[in-house]
Amino acid sequence: MLRKVRVRYAQGILLSMTLTWTPVFIVAMKAFLGIDVWHSFSRIWLLANILFGLAVVPVGIWILRKLSAGLNDRLLDELAGSSLTAASKFLADLARFEEGSVSGEL
Repeated sequence: MLRKVRVRYAQGILLSMTLTWTPVFIVAMKAFLGIDVWHSFSRIWLLANILFGLAVVPVGIWILRKLSAGLNDRLLDELAGSSLTAASKFLADLARFEEGSVSGEL
């Protein structure tokens, strides 16, 4: 069940990026280049980008559903964060080993 939650979480992030790229673009343009997008770009351009982001969400969901049937387990494990889980377990084992070695030397 945790694997499904992790995969859905990753998919949610990927899909939400389509909606947040326009506000991120506006902030980045102001922060890095000093360009006020609200006054420099037409409202039609901004609205078109927001609508495009909204239109990409259902298409993205459809693509993810089609691809998820054919994805191999390794890719799903990577999306689910199994590499992170394995790395965390390794670090915990390493810390226990070091503690055991230090206490064994004393």
